[in-house]
Amino acid sequence: MSSNFRFDHLKGRISPQGTTPVPTGLSTPTVKEPTKLIWAQKPHGPAPGFWDDYPRNRVKRFQMMFQQKADGLPVHLKKGMPDKMVYAAAMGLTLVGSIWACYSLYKLAQKD
Repeated sequence: MSSNFRFDHLKGRISPQGTTPVPTGLSTPTVKEPTKLIWAQKPHGPAPGFWDDYPRNRVKRFQMMFQQKADGLPVHLKKGMPDKMVYAAAMGLTLVGSIWACYSLYKLAQKD
């Protein structure tokens, strides 16, 4: 009994052996003319009013606030108390993570 598959060394994979019959009654493929681009057309934008409340307005406002004269505050603290809280939380988590990493390395270095 012969196998129905063979290893194709050129492709590096197993492929069916032999050929399959070609179905009859198929028409010859026709080549359609490619669609022509009309360069005068411009894409439509979003509906009016969509971008009015979009966050880019907030981004522009924040850019204006951060690019004002230097008032002595670092950029990450210019918005007041919320920025101070986020900064303190980030520094606290960084410190806790660093201590935890050092402790884990110490425990891994110990013999059982």
